Amino acid sequence: MALSYIKGPCIDDWVAQKAKKMVDRVYRRPHDNPPILPTHYADNKVLWNDFITDFESAYMDTASEEQAYADMIKLEMKGDKINEYIVAFEYLLIRAGWESDARGSLEMFKQGLRKGLHWTILQRDPMLITLNNWQAAAQCKVQRRQLVFASLGPCGGDFLSTCQNCR
Repeated sequence: MALSYIKGPCIDDWVAQKAKKMVDRVYRRPHDNPPILPTHYADNKVLWNDFITDFESAYMDTASEEQAYADMIKLEMKGDKINEYIVAFEYLLIRAGWESDARGSLEMFKQGLRKGLHWTILQRDPMLITLNNWQAAAQCKVQRRQLVFASLGPCGGDFLSTCQNCR
């Protein structure tokens, strides 16, 4: 049934080949010489798993991890959009096949932060060592900055480094 939904000039031959393979594996064809005997039942999960494997092999983006890494290198936080930066970073981290607790993941995250925010978080005691802690600290610092600006306007002071609640 899944094959009947896959259409297009670039894939029609592949679909026909897979459909023939499926018929050969499920239905007896005694008139062929030599006769082809069924090897699977129509509801056999092996057929579905084989289809998925064949489809992914034929149409998988083989350079997706490399592209995600390249995009991660270019990713930068824009303005105070820390949540957008974190979501984009997490998406690329998954696409690149990286673990969030790997040291390289944390370093890549730090490089995309605004320099002032990066510096401020580095000043914390104790120093943060996990990606989750860095993300939470960055969100807290940006939220604090937005609150101060909304309440007092740009004060010009270095309030981020003295924020007691975000330490």
